[in-house]
Formats: sequence, C-alpha cells, structure tokens
Amino acid sequence: MFSIPMRKWTCRLLVCALLVSLALPMSTTQAAASGNPVEPQYQYKKVLAGPDFTVALSQTGTLWAWGNNDFGQLGDGTTEPSVVPVRVSIPGDPVIVDFGVSTGSDYQQYFVVALDEDGHVWHWGRYPALSEPAGDFPSPVKVTDAGGTELSGIQAIAVGGSFAYALTFDNRVYSWGVDYNGELGQGTGSGYAFADAGFVVDESADPLQHVVQIAAGRTFGLALTEDGTVYAWGSNKEGQLARDGSITSSNHAVDIPALGQADAIFTSGYSRFAFAATVSGAVYGWGENKSDNLGTGPNGDLRTPVVIDGLHAGDIRTIRPAGTFTMLLKKDGTLLSSGFSSNVLGSNSTTFETRHYDEIPGPIDDVFVSYYQVYLLSGGTGWALGWNEDTGLLGTGHDFYRVFTPVPMVELREHELTVHNVDLLDIDISFNNVTVRTKDRPFSTHAFIHLALYRQGEEEPEEAVMLERSMYSYDYDPSDSIKEHSFEDLPPGIYELELYTSTDDGQESEPERHDNGGAGYAVGGNANVTVRVTSRRDGQPVAGGLVRLVDKNTNGAIFASTDEEGTAAFAHVKHGLYAIFFEDDESNVYHAIEGLGLYVQDGDNQFDLKTAPRDEVLALWPEALFVQESGKIAGSVSWRSPAAGVEEIEQFRLYFVDSAGQPSGSGPLLAVDKVDGLYQYSHQIPETAVPDEAVAVAIVAFDGSAERSLGAKSQLWRNPETRLVTESYVIDTNTAPEELDLTIHWKASQDESGIVGYQLSMDYRPEDPVHLHGSYYIASIPANGQASYSYALKNSMHVPTGMALHSYFLVGSTNEERSVSPGLLVTAFADNVSAETELPYTGQDPDLNLDSADFHFFGTENAAGFIGGRMSGTGPETATSFDIVFLDADGQYAGSLLRVYKNFSDGPGYLNAFIPSGTPVPQGAVALGVYARNGNTIGLVPAVLPLDGGGSPPLPRLLATAIGRIDGNEIQFIPEGTTVSELLDALQSSAGATAVVKDILGTTLNPQNILLDDYFVRVQDPQGNFTDYIVKLLNNSLKNRLPGFGQRISVGHLVHYVNFILLGDRQPEEDEAEELGGIIDGLLERIEPIWQSIVWK
Repeated sequence: MFSIPMRKWTCRLLVCALLVSLALPMSTTQAAASGNPVEPQYQYKKVLAGPDFTVALSQTGTLWAWGNNDFGQLGDGTTEPSVVPVRVSIPGDPVIVDFGVSTGSDYQQYFVVALDEDGHVWHWGRYPALSEPAGDFPSPVKVTDAGGTELSGIQAIAVGGSFAYALTFDNRVYSWGVDYNGELGQGTGSGYAFADAGFVVDESADPLQHVVQIAAGRTFGLALTEDGTVYAWGSNKEGQLARDGSITSSNHAVDIPALGQADAIFTSGYSRFAFAATVSGAVYGWGENKSDNLGTGPNGDLRTPVVIDGLHAGDIRTIRPAGTFTMLLKKDGTLLSSGFSSNVLGSNSTTFETRHYDEIPGPIDDVFVSYYQVYLLSGGTGWALGWNEDTGLLGTGHDFYRVFTPVPMVELREHELTVHNVDLLDIDISFNNVTVRTKDRPFSTHAFIHLALYRQGEEEPEEAVMLERSMYSYDYDPSDSIKEHSFEDLPPGIYELELYTSTDDGQESEPERHDNGGAGYAVGGNANVTVRVTSRRDGQPVAGGLVRLVDKNTNGAIFASTDEEGTAAFAHVKHGLYAIFFEDDESNVYHAIEGLGLYVQDGDNQFDLKTAPRDEVLALWPEALFVQESGKIAGSVSWRSPAAGVEEIEQFRLYFVDSAGQPSGSGPLLAVDKVDGLYQYSHQIPETAVPDEAVAVAIVAFDGSAERSLGAKSQLWRNPETRLVTESYVIDTNTAPEELDLTIHWKASQDESGIVGYQLSMDYRPEDPVHLHGSYYIASIPANGQASYSYALKNSMHVPTGMALHSYFLVGSTNEERSVSPGLLVTAFADNVSAETELPYTGQDPDLNLDSADFHFFGTENAAGFIGGRMSGTGPETATSFDIVFLDADGQYAGSLLRVYKNFSDGPGYLNAFIPSGTPVPQGAVALGVYARNGNTIGLVPAVLPLDGGGSPPLPRLLATAIGRIDGNEIQFIPEGTTVSELLDALQSSAGATAVVKDILGTTLNPQNILLDDYFVRVQDPQGNFTDYIVKLLNNSLKNRLPGFGQRISVGHLVHYVNFILLGDRQPEEDEAEELGGIIDGLLERIEPIWQSIVWK
C-alpha cells in the first residue's frame, strides 16, 4: 500500500517533498554498487518535457534544461536554444526538490515552476506571472500572490496544461494561471483568463482543507485529503470529474465518492484522465479513454471510476499518464503500458502489458512520460525514447527526429559546444582501396569532415574529400555519428591520413595526422608488374611514355612512366585482370594493345608490349594462319585503318614475306581499295600457294606511286595437326564455394620442333577461339620436351554466385617468332565445391529443370569408390551455372562436387566440366545430379546420371575414324565438285558399320564451330552396339574450296558453300532448297549429341 502520512509543519521540507513524489530513485550508494560511474550531481532524479523543451532535476537538487528557448523557458537568462543541458540560473542557487512544466501550447504557456527546499516557488518562461503583466521571463523569479507577497511555506507543487498548484504546509492549495475551464478551482473561472494566485475552494466557497497530495491534469485538478477523499475540479468533457456520468465542468472542488478511501492519485499535465490507488488495493481509472490509455479495454471515455483488472495498489511504485498512453512501474521494477503511443512504444495495447528494454543494463527506478517521449531512470542514468524533434527533447545531445528504443541521455553538466575533430575508428585497406571510419566527438558543432590521403613524404594530398556531417536524421541510429568513406583505386604506395572538421562559417578543428606509428599505410597488393615497351617498327625501347593499367573489376587505373630502357615498373599491385594502354610523350595513345590484358598474380609479373605508330595498321586478324596440307592458304582477314596518314592511302595490299620481312612470291595475294570513312576492312584471301620461304602475310599501303609497310603481320603455321595443343583440363583445389585455386594441365604438341613454349591466357568468348580477342595474358611456359605441362595460378579467384565473366582458359603453342598458334584450345574451369554441406539456395524455378538425356559423363577412373572424368550437357538459356552433386537412392543430396559457370555470352547454358580422377564417392551415393542455377535460384528437377560399382556412369565409349565417311569397311573421302544430292548422301550416318579406324586424338567440340579435321564418330553403348555420327562437315579438299574460311567450318559456311560454289552463285531450285534445309537440320541433329559428350582417349 501507498503510505502518505499527514503533512505537518514540523515535517522537514526535503523529506516531505520526497515522500510526495512516490517514486524514489536509486540512492547514490546503490548507483555506485551497480557500477554506475556517474557522479551524483550529474545523475537524474526527474525529467519532464514541455511542448518543445525539456527540464531535468539532478540528484543533488540542480535544474537543467534544453530545447527551444524562444520565451526563456530554459531559465538560463537567454533566449538561445540548446540541444545539450544548460544550468537553470536560480538566484542564490537553492536546492530544488521538485518542479513542473506547462504542457499546453494552446495559450502559449511555455513556463516552468520549481520548489526549493525552503518552501519557495520559482517560475520562468512565458506567462508565469501572478500579479505581473503577462510576458517572457528568461531568468527565474519567485512566485508572488496578487499583493506581491512571495509564496512561502510550500511543501509540493503541480503544473498542468497552462496553470499551476502549490500545496501549503497548512494543507491548502494555491492555484494560478489560465482558468478557461475552471481548472484553478477558485470558484470564479469562466472563459479564457489569467488569474492570480488564490485558493482552491469547495462547494461552500471555502478553501479546500486537509490536502495531502495534489495533481494537475491537462485542464483539471485533483486533491487527496487526509481522510482518503479525492476531489476534482475543472473540465469534465471527458469525465475527468467522475460526476455520475455528467460532463458538466466545475470551477470548485467536488468529491468523487465512488473511489472510497484513496491512498494516492495520478494524473499529469498531458492527460485528460486519472488514476487512484485505494486502501482496499483496488486501482481505479476514469476520464478520457479513446486511446485505451486507462488499461480497461476498448470501452471509450469513462465518466465514472472503473476498477482496472490485474492491478493491485500494493504492487505499484508509480503511474505516469501521458496524452494517449500510460506507463506504470511496479515496485519490483516491472514496467507496464497501455494505450496508443504514436509508435513510441512500438505496438499499442488496450490493457496493461509488460515492456522490456534490454538496452538498459540495470533495473528501472523511475519513469516519466509526455505526449511523445518516455524517460527511464536506472541508477541515476537517464535513457530516453520517442520523438526527439529538431530541439533535442530526448537529451542525447543530438537533434535526430525520433528513436523507438532507449538511448542514453547525456550527463547533467555543462557540455562545451565547439568544433571538435572526429575520432578515427579504423582504416581498412583492401588492395588499392582504403576505407576510413570516423566517429563524431560529443557536442561538436562541425558541419563537415575533411579526409585527405598523402603519399608519405608528399606535401600535396593524393586524394581529399569533404563529407557532410549527418546533423539531422529522421530515425536515430547509433551509426549516425559514424562516417565511412572509401578511397578507391588508389595508386600503390605508402600513405598517411589527415583528419579535421569545419563549421558552416569556416571554423576548423586542429588537423590530426595518422601515420600508423611512422610506418604509414601500404596500399596495393603483393604483386609487382614490369612492362617493357618497344617499337614494333625498329625494336627500340620507347622512353618517356606512360603505361596505364586498368583494373577490370573496378575500372580504376594506375600509371607508371617508361625509363630509358622502355620499362615501366608498378609495385604493390593487387592481383586480378588488367587492361594495358600506352601513351607516348606526345600524348598519342597507342591502341595496338587494345583488348590485350594481363592477369596479374602475386610476385613478379613481366609483360612485353610493342607499340604501333599511329600511321600503321594495329594488327591483322587472325594474327596467325594455318598453311594447309596442300601448301595453300585461304580465308578471311580483317584490319582497321591507321589513325594517321590514311588520307594518303589509295590501296591496301597483302604480301607473303620472308624472315627478313621482304616480299615473297609473284605479287600481292590481295589488293583492296581504300574506302573513305571506312574504319574496319574484312576480305577473303583467295586460295593461294604459299612460297617455301614465306613466314608471314604482311600488309602495306600504296599511295599511287609507292608502297610503305603498315607494320602488321599474320604469322604462317605449317603442319598444324602436329603443332597444336590437343588436350587440357583445369582442376580447382579449393573446396569452398565461389573460391577457386586453379591449376591448368595440358598435353604437349605432338611435334615440339620450332615450338618455344606455350601461352596461357583467360577469355570469355570461347565460341570463336581463332585468335586472341579480349584475352588476358597469364604466362608463357617454355617448351622442354615434356609429355604434358601444368601451371598453377598463384592467387585464389573469387567468383560470385552466377555468371563468371572470364571462365575459360586458352592454351596455344608459340613459335620462334613469339606468334601464338591459331585454333587455341579452349578449356572451361569449374568451381570445386566438395563441401560436406548442401550448397545453399533461396528459391526454386521449374524453368531451370533439366532432362537427364541432355547430359553425359565419360569416366576415366577405374578404382572402386572413386570417380573422375568429363561431364557435358545443355541446360536452359536462363542458367548461369550448374551444381554437380552426388545423390542417394532416394534422389536426395549426398555430397557436393562442382559448380560450373556459364560463359558470359548469350545462348544455351552449356556445361563442360572435368571431375579430377581420384575424387571419392560419398557413402550411399548412387548417382550424379546436375542442377541448373540462376544466381541463388535452382531448378526443381536435376539431371540424374547413375553410377556403376566403380564410380563411373555406364555410358557410351566414343571411338572415331579419320577423315571422310564410313562405307562398309572403307573410308570414302568427299571429292571436290560434290553436288547437293551427293553432299546430302555423304552426310547420312552409317549406322551398323563395323570398322574401327582410329581412336579420337582430341579437341573440344562446339555445335556452332567445327574445327580442324573432319571426323566421323562411332559410339559404342554398354551392350556393345555401335552407332556412327558425323561430327565434322567436310574434308580438307572441300575446305579449300571455301574462300576465306580456312580451317574453320560452321553451318553458315556450309550455306555459303552450297550457294556460291555448288550452285554457281544462283538461287537454288525448290528441290535444292529443300535438300539444303534438310542438310542443315540433319547436321544440327547429328552434331548436337556428339559435341556435348565427346571425350578424348
């Protein structure tokens, strides 16, 4: 039960005031025991918010205020606002025991009333006067009555919406302020008036006697007398007076008999409702209840008191009514609430429900509320939540708009508002990117944060930035005071960081330099890159130029100048893909290297670069040509016009040249007239015999009288069938998804004479691998007579879920001229995800379902319990990658194997992957499953390939013939001059043939590109049955009849052959057109299952 003793003159003022408060905060001793480091003079005892300002009382009796101050309501003698506490300047510095604030802006009542320990009452702000004319009082003055006599002998005060009460030591009640609804209870109020201090009277117009507690609502007042009677006066529009259902207001005190004997009363200047705790233990509520603020359920305004279920007066420490909700604190520290709080409390409730605030480390000692704010005290420390506005009502020292979880309030002491620097939280360096995180220091007035990175020893910053401070945000976030900025793509080097702040008017904090203890901050990676630039014209080094490396991931560039040896050196470079450009000392950018790039790895990287003068052709494409068995070449070549001197050119000419660069043969093998405005040229080289001494095809310019070299050449390669790389695969040894540690393996050329090494590069367009285009050089590996080679990339590669931009390796032979062979071997790499847990996904899409018939696996591992070999197949166009997993007998996941990424080009989702030999098969796995994936979405149905006892699926073994077609036991070559009908017959499959002519030697097939020799393929199924398929279209003799296509045949080339060679450049007859259509359809049908499943023995 509440214990409120009879007030007597002999009661000490401070003790009485504390008893009246009903909500005693934790003592200083308790606060110290809880570990709270705040000194008592800085601790909170009480907090109240007015319409746009807040006032707090410290444990030692000092008053502090913050917020707006237009009318002097902060009491510091000024009208300057503040978001941090300012000391209320009360003359004589008395100890304050209680205070109240006006809560209504209806009549611009922005004032504060305070009670000191000697029983004097102070007030300040707007309209606080008794007999004084209404006005603004920025400094506290004592309250006087109508005769000018200071109020004294006061034991308690209460402040309502626009009025105030004072309880005297003879237990009578003074009232003053606005008396619009009779809220002063003086028996005279009617209409708006500002009344001087007078006594609250009863029905007999006598001063109300024997009062032990007072409370002020929004527009009404309450008093509790010694015998437990509760009196009320003022507005009754919502039933505040509890007059048997009446809504008639009263200008004098009337009792509320329905309450019986009360022990305590509760209301506030924000409320039009009230509570009473009774001696019987019942807790009553009455008045406005539109927002369910009384905790009685959704039953509207209550004009008679109603007992609130679930509450007992003996358990309650205090009840704090607000405008539309109520907070209730129990003696055991439990916090309850009911009503609508405009999101302050989160969810609303119609009855009292428990509120938990884990942010507050200790028990809650008291709670104070206003319209849209809640203040919680724990061990003298203040916590606040709700609407902060731009006036900083919550007392955090910041002017964010709102927060709905408790945040700590600042200590009650002076805080210097000046321009402070920021604190450096950390510096994160990731290769060439530097991320700086700073935190605002408290009570700084800065508007801008300045960050600058200096190269160590340099006076001027490499990069500087000015960030605007988050001075005002809508929803509070602890990170609002934290700023993060990233300096991206910085040149490698050692850096220092400088920080300072500034205000709108130009004031600056003292700059602070951070140099990592003198060591500085190393920016970049662990790679060194040396680029040597020489002239293609004379082989001399090019000095004084600028080499630019462009990071293909970020598009950031780093620069280095070439020295006298033509060398540009880069240090601290991060690994990854870089494009390379060169600019000479006359600012001419040489695009001869356009498309060429470098895959930089940790350690030392070297790259040789030859510049092409601007009046020369950049390159001939292809940059290498095969000489056919017949000793002839034919095919398509292309080039771009020079950037300078093109107006003098009349004709472009192509010649065979010898090792000295001199023309060879009887004349140009191709002459093309210049076309004004044409940038790109592409023409067919007619079938031409190659002179024995010729080593290349060179392009020259003819100006009408003389020829000059344009510098570009295509190297000639003889005996291609023995000079090329014919087999390769890639293994990822990193089992983490999306992380790749790759080793590339390849078989040596059959004949390494004249081969000096092998060039390894990375690309994203493997469907046309005739020459380098958009490729990134990785390394050159010397040829040393080995049967096979391998190369391990030094750095892990990260491939985010989805498409891999560069997911193919190209391997090609290089000759003594450093020319890379045409017909580069393309090898896809796959992500080894041999993880113990299932690969995650966020959704499933039936459009990604797969058909098992579209996938094939050819095993190379014979050991039981292990698997290895090549898998291929075709999925939907929407597939960006494939997951290859093990499945159990129920089709459920049994382990992970690979993730294969689709190449960057459009088209079907082709899968071509190599599972390393010796890969263990998990216990219980009976099949391989392939799931198509698009980002984090996978298909519902996988392709399923059953395993046999040895671990490999029992699928067909491929055998092959050499060139031509099988006719019984003979190989029949397709002759020159074949007609359409004869060609159609030649393209028929020869099922049932018995001859096995030759094992397949090796290549990688693609349905849109048919490379090198023409093969028929025989498939032997597990039952021993043979079926022969056509893989290639034409033999070499027919290829030689296709001008410009050389060793590369496609469906389009076949159409060209039929139209222009067989038909003599005429339109086909109807029957011929039908035959041609049948050829094309049959070709695709026969090639499709073979290219997917080919494996070379």
